[in-house]
Amino acid sequence: MNHKKMNNEIFHKLIQKIDTGWIFQPVLFLWDNIELLNMQVKGIIFELFWHYHIDKNHLHIFPDNNEKIKIQELRNFIAHSYIKSSYRFQVFLIENISRATLESFNASLKFLEEPWEWNIVFLTNTSQSWIPETVLSRLHIIDQFSPWIKEKNQFFFLLIDEYIKKKNLNLMKYFFQDKKIEKQEYIDFLQTFLLYIKEKLVYTHLMEQISESILLIEKNNVLPKYEIDKLILKI
Repeated sequence: MNHKKMNNEIFHKLIQKIDTGWIFQPVLFLWDNIELLNMQVKGIIFELFWHYHIDKNHLHIFPDNNEKIKIQELRNFIAHSYIKSSYRFQVFLIENISRATLESFNASLKFLEEPWEWNIVFLTNTSQSWIPETVLSRLHIIDQFSPWIKEKNQFFFLLIDEYIKKKNLNLMKYFFQDKKIEKQEYIDFLQTFLLYIKEKLVYTHLMEQISESILLIEKNNVLPKYEIDKLILKI
C-alpha cells in the first residue's frame, strides 16, 4: 500500500474516533525506527490540531531521553490530564513506552483505562515486547505504520553538509534563485534535512519545526520558500 495512503487512512480513522464523542482509547504506534516514528506521530498530532483548530501548546510530550521512566516523573506528567482542556481535546504523547519500569506501568493503568473525554493518549515503541499485558489490553495498536521519510536526496544532503561545515552558500543560492522551485523539491529538502540531523546528530532541536513545515507545505497552508527561509536562518 502507498505510504501516504496508509497514513491518510490512519488520520481519518482517528478523526472518526474523535467525532464519536466517546472516550478515546489510547493508541500504541509501533515501528522499528523509533526516532522517525516519534516524528511521524507528532506530525499526525499537529495535523489533528489543524483540523480541529487546536493550539499546539495542548500537546504534552514525555520525550524519549534513553533513560528509564521513573514513577514520579510519570505521575507528574499524568497530572496535566486532570485539567480539562479549553479546546475539544488535548494530546499526551509518551515516546518509547518500553522505557517505563514495572512500577511506572502500574501507575499508568488508570490513566490508560480512563483518560477522560478531553484527553487523547498516544504511545510509541518499536514492538510490543517488554510492555505488560495489563497495559497492552488497554491500548489500540497500530503496527503497520509507514513513515514518509524513506531515503535522502543526495544533492540536498551535500548542500546541507557543505553549508553547515563550511558555510558554503550554494544552499542559499539554490533556494534564492529566480528559477521556480516545485513544491516537492521543498519537501524533499526538508525530509533530507531530517535524515541529515538523525545521521549527524546536529540541530536536533529543529526536528519538530521541520516536520511541521513539511505538513504545512503539503497542505498548501504556507509559502514553501518562507519555511525554508526560517529554517536556514537558524542553522
